[in-house]
Amino acid sequence: MKRICRKRKQHNKGFSLVEVLVTILIVALLCTPLIKSFVVSANVNKKAKRIQNATDAAQSVAEYFSANPLSALKKLVDDDDYSEIKDPDGNNVITYHNVRDWRKSASSGYFEGAGGEKFYIDVTMTGRKDSYNVPALKDFYGNNSISCMFQIYKYDKEAQTRLKGYEAADGSGIKKTCDLYVDIDGDSYNYYVTVTYTYGAEKYITDEMVLATGTIEEDKSEFPSLFVAYEPYDKISMSDKIKLHYNQSALDKRKTNVYIIQQTVSGTDGDVWLNPSSITIDGPAVGGLVTSDISNFKINNPESALSVESNITDTTGSSVTAGSGQKLKLYDVSISVKYGSADGETIATVSTVREEVLYD
Repeated sequence: MKRICRKRKQHNKGFSLVEVLVTILIVALLCTPLIKSFVVSANVNKKAKRIQNATDAAQSVAEYFSANPLSALKKLVDDDDYSEIKDPDGNNVITYHNVRDWRKSASSGYFEGAGGEKFYIDVTMTGRKDSYNVPALKDFYGNNSISCMFQIYKYDKEAQTRLKGYEAADGSGIKKTCDLYVDIDGDSYNYYVTVTYTYGAEKYITDEMVLATGTIEEDKSEFPSLFVAYEPYDKISMSDKIKLHYNQSALDKRKTNVYIIQQTVSGTDGDVWLNPSSITIDGPAVGGLVTSDISNFKINNPESALSVESNITDTTGSSVTAGSGQKLKLYDVSISVKYGSADGETIATVSTVREEVLYD
C-alpha cells in the first residue's frame, strides 16, 4: 500500500512565556544603569537650578538692602526676627531673620525663587567702626564731577570667599590693587574701575564698574572731574596699589582733573597711609616718563592733558578735603539662603557692602 506523505504546515509558534520573561529581565538589567544615570542627571540639574535661583534671590536681596533706607529694611521682617547689638569690637550688628519678599503682597517669612521655591533668607549687617568724610564736591567744583568710593570697597568681603585657601576673617594677607581708567575718545569719556585681590597664586578680579560715560560739547574746556576717596585695605604692610590709566593725548587742550583723597584708618601701629610710590600713573609720556608715581607727577603738567592732585603728597588745598556735613558709614552685608524651611540647609551665600550717609 502506497504511503502518502503529507507536508506539515510550519506554523510560527512565537515565544514562550519563559523566553519573554528572560528577555524582559535582560533588557531591564541592561537599561537600569542608563535609567539611573538619567535620574541622577535630572536630580543634579534640578539641584543646580535651585542653587542658581537661590543665588539670584540673594543677589536681589543684596541690591535691595544696598538701595533702601534702614527704616524700610526693618519692615521686611517681624519684630521678633530683627535685632541690633554691638559685637565685642564695638561694631553695630543688625540681623534680619526670614526676610519677606517685598515683591509679593502676601509673602510671610520667605522669599519666592524664580522656580516658585520658598527660600528663607537671613541678612547680617556689620557696621565698620570708622566713618568717612564725604568731600563737598558740589560746593567747590560744581556739578560736573564724578565720585568713586563705594565701588572700591564693594567686593572686599566677597573676595575673601572667592580666594581659594583663604581662611582669615579680616582680609590680612590679601593684596589689593585698584585700577582706575580715564578713557577719552574725541568728545566722549568713559570712567571705570576694576579691583584685583591677590592671595598667593590666587587672584579675584572684579568686573568693570562703570563710574560714568558721556560726551561733552566741543566748546567745553574740561572733561568731568573724577574724585577718588580711598581707604587702605592692608592695614599692616600697606601693600595696596592704585593705578591710574589714561589715554588722553597731550595735544588735547581739554583737561581731565583727578583728585585722589586718601582716608586714614587705624592700624596696629597707628594711622595707616599709602606710600606715594604705590600710586602710579600710566599713560602717554608725562615729562619724559611713560609711567610715573604720583610723587613725581607735576600738577597741571603742560605736557599732559591729565591733572592729578592728592592729599597723599600734600598737594591739595582745603577745598578737596573739606567736609560737606556728611559722613559715610559702611556696612559689611552677609546674606545666607536656606531652602525648604528656616532651619534648612544653607545653599547660597552672598557678601556685599552697604553705604549709609550720616549727617553731622
